[in-house]
Amino acid sequence: MKIRYRKYLLIAILLLIVLVFSLPVYVPFSFRTTAIVYPVKRWSLKTDLDGNFIGELKNFRTGVIEDLISYKFERGDIAKLKLKPGLVNNSFINAGDTLGKIHSQFLDEKIQDLENSIELESRALASGKSGEKQEIIENLRQKMVNAEVNYDFARKNYERALVLVKDSVIAHTDFELAENAYLNASSLVEISRSDYRVASTGLKPEDISLIEERISSFKRELELSRKLKQDYTLKAPFGGKVIFDLYNINLDPLDYLTISDTSYYLLYAPVRFNYRPYIDYNTTIEFRIPGTDQKMNARVYEISNNVELLPNGLNVVSTTQVIFVFAEITGSSPLVFPGLTVQCKLKCDRILLREYARRTLNIFMN
Repeated sequence: MKIRYRKYLLIAILLLIVLVFSLPVYVPFSFRTTAIVYPVKRWSLKTDLDGNFIGELKNFRTGVIEDLISYKFERGDIAKLKLKPGLVNNSFINAGDTLGKIHSQFLDEKIQDLENSIELESRALASGKSGEKQEIIENLRQKMVNAEVNYDFARKNYERALVLVKDSVIAHTDFELAENAYLNASSLVEISRSDYRVASTGLKPEDISLIEERISSFKRELELSRKLKQDYTLKAPFGGKVIFDLYNINLDPLDYLTISDTSYYLLYAPVRFNYRPYIDYNTTIEFRIPGTDQKMNARVYEISNNVELLPNGLNVVSTTQVIFVFAEITGSSPLVFPGLTVQCKLKCDRILLREYARRTLNIFMN
């Protein structure tokens, strides 16, 4: 009798299961995964092994590095970073606010040298255009007059010696002495005339043009150097929370400070590829903040088409194929921070009970 009852009971159970699966009973299909919280944007000031600074702006919603600037310094240069007074960890800053300044000793010295060169060349140009003082000009005029008298005497002596040497009245060596004296006097009179002309009328036009070209070149180089120094002033590209790498946790080892855009946060959720057919943009994500009963939701905005391999726990040999689901967290909480790890529940469509069983078996069998 017991065997017969057991047989009937088994048949009844099977009929009940068949009946339940044949009824139009809909249940929600969902699964769990672990996700990481990211800000929508993050600006980082990094340092490399050579002591150079790098500013990087990354958009975590698009995955694009929107801006990257490198502050490179020459070997032997002394670069210093001076932050804005009062800037502390976890403080909020507005877009465009000054974070600090990078100082380069070589750049500061170069700007000073260029300013000094421009000043010296400008003085030389002004002096060359206006001429020398009157007493200097008079002195040069007197030298010119003396040189002209000496030249006239040497010329007449040379002409006389030329006639005498032809008639063999004087020796050829005496003629050469007269000739050399004439040539020397001729050179000196030209020099004295030139000195007097420059002193009284200023520099030659070609000399003035050369000085003006040097001044223009110095000014262009100075403008570029000042622009470079201005670029060394660090300004916040957006408003957000300032985070210093105090304990070297959750940040790149070479990150010095970051600014996180806290207007809203994102979730990066790795999902086993087996679940891909059941995920779409209507999928909602629910998670609970660790250590609390507070629940929050996120809205899917992108599903990755790239398959990646993640290790199964500590076993780096065994891997799982995953895709990433990206979602925007709706609502806000003071307990949500970049880098926070949360357990998520992805809620897909409502399906028939038999379809739920089919999906579950298919996922775990594969």
